[in-house]
Amino acid sequence: MATMDTTDLRRIIGRELESRRLSPAPGDYAYTRNGREHQLYGVIGAANLHAALGFDFGGLEARRAWCDRVNAFQEEDGTFTCVSGPEHGAAMAILALNI
Repeated sequence: MATMDTTDLRRIIGRELESRRLSPAPGDYAYTRNGREHQLYGVIGAANLHAALGFDFGGLEARRAWCDRVNAFQEEDGTFTCVSGPEHGAAMAILALNI
């Protein structure tokens, strides 16, 4: 199997992630470019891209902050606030928390 140089992809996606960053806090990303909304998809999308492309999540404290950010969308009954429904939100949150 051939290998692929992901340098350009990492640069492009890195810029895109920065355009979605809501604050300097770890894991604080909007769902849309230059968006200001806090949606679960923004956080889990950024987590998935960090993992897939080998971006640095930071040290232990930063990783905890990523987890806290995902868990901030969990309701008292255990479901996750998500535009696609609580079941999908839970599945996506679990995926991101396992990265």
